[in-house]
Amino acid sequence: MGNSFSPRFRGAESLDAVVSATIEGDIDCLVVAAHSPEILSQCARDYLRSLRGRGAQVEFHQKGGVEAVVHTTNRLLADIPVEKLTVSKSADGLRLLVIDNAESLPVTELQAAQRVARALKGSVFRVVLFWRMPNDGLVPDESHQFLRGAVVWGLDLVAPSVPEVPAISFERVVGKPTPISTEPTAGSRPEPSVESVLEKADVLAELAAERARERGFDATDRSWLQRWRPFITAVILLVFLVGGTWIFQSQLTVDDRPRVFDCGAYADEATLNVVRERLGRGVPTRVLREQNKWRLQVGPFESLEAADRHLSQIWSVGPCRVTPMVVEEQKKRGGLL
Repeated sequence: MGNSFSPRFRGAESLDAVVSATIEGDIDCLVVAAHSPEILSQCARDYLRSLRGRGAQVEFHQKGGVEAVVHTTNRLLADIPVEKLTVSKSADGLRLLVIDNAESLPVTELQAAQRVARALKGSVFRVVLFWRMPNDGLVPDESHQFLRGAVVWGLDLVAPSVPEVPAISFERVVGKPTPISTEPTAGSRPEPSVESVLEKADVLAELAAERARERGFDATDRSWLQRWRPFITAVILLVFLVGGTWIFQSQLTVDDRPRVFDCGAYADEATLNVVRERLGRGVPTRVLREQNKWRLQVGPFESLEAADRHLSQIWSVGPCRVTPMVVEEQKKRGGLL
């Protein structure tokens, strides 16, 4: 049990200040607390009436757990797209999620509402909790921790007495410390923490998923393309990798050296001329002199593809080899004819 928390606002006379802070966005989650149910009820009516007069819309939350908080929030913000929730301004009219008898709700449910308000800070969304305090001021430890971290408007709460502790000077021991300024410089804006960015993304995702379920489909049930996109991407990358490797290796193995077909050696020149006539004048040939014989070669062709275009004519000559040979630099073994 505990009661040591300090309200930011005190008394019913703070109504105008609380309303102004709510409109300006200084408060995203407000706890209105009082011992007296009459005082709490009257100030609650005055507070809501004042904000309604400025165009605020009100939605009362009923106990139902964390999911109920998301549902109530979506019902209140139904006309604002999820992607525009964080950029909506108070000029569009505030949206108040009101939790009456907040002291009777589980702290986890209250924390869920506070989490949504914190994630949507700067928007039109506000959370207001009306809390009936026990007469002795003692609340359970979990509720006490929640109140200590919340903005509280105490209507008739008595400020806790804090025993005066004499100040202890450490200057004589360690010297006067150098003051370190933690105030932001003029014109600077505090950078959002990683936790706040992730929390905002999580809350928006929860709101979007709940809205989708209300419309009859699950926002987490992505289209087949989205579900299979990683697999399709991996297959495409594999195809490109294999194809690129094959092309690269093909380029490495391309042999542009000229080719010739060996069509045998002939003892007399007359027979050689008959074979050359059968090949046709469009087919290049050359004759190598080997001692007392003439060796006929068809070619040279610039490449294997060029040689393939004359295969039908080459194979019509019986002695010719089936596959061409690469032309190497030859030593002088005889003259070319």
